Amino acid sequence: MEMRAHIGIEVSCSKVDLSFMNPHARPKRLLCPIVAKPPVSVPDTGALCEAAWRTFGVPVLLEPDCFAQGVFNELYILRPQSPVAPGKELPEKVAVRIAREDKAKSTCIKACQVATMVYVKEHTSIPVPTVYAYCTEEQNSVGRPFIIMSFVPGVCIYTQQWDDLNLDCKLRTNAV
Repeated sequence: MEMRAHIGIEVSCSKVDLSFMNPHARPKRLLCPIVAKPPVSVPDTGALCEAAWRTFGVPVLLEPDCFAQGVFNELYILRPQSPVAPGKELPEKVAVRIAREDKAKSTCIKACQVATMVYVKEHTSIPVPTVYAYCTEEQNSVGRPFIIMSFVPGVCIYTQQWDDLNLDCKLRTNAV
């Protein structure tokens, strides 16, 4: 089985692409096998792990529960299992952002999100996740469009902290 990246690089079991370790590398557009099935309500986690394995060249473990979910996406955490080569480091955690079933209507949405993250990362000092790979097709082996990116720790602002902020702080936060 092989996948082709949008720049023509083949990624397979025997040939591992280490470009994800380069902070200036462009993300791979994964052409996941189309399995002629409609988008699903629960993503195929086995296919998701396989896509991540093909991206990093090592097995990954999927944390058992969805890490977070919002109106448009669900977030899962993957953990690469072993180093690729001596002296090379893999990220400890990787986030996979998967479009929710009813929100995955356009293939350009994920592509625009990826392009925006890459542009912001390259042209500003705003911290954004590094995108390693993505698939924009709705009918892929995972069952929904997804983005494999670096995990950025933080606190969700729409929790108790949000309720504790005064109106002026809330307005300044929403203006950003």
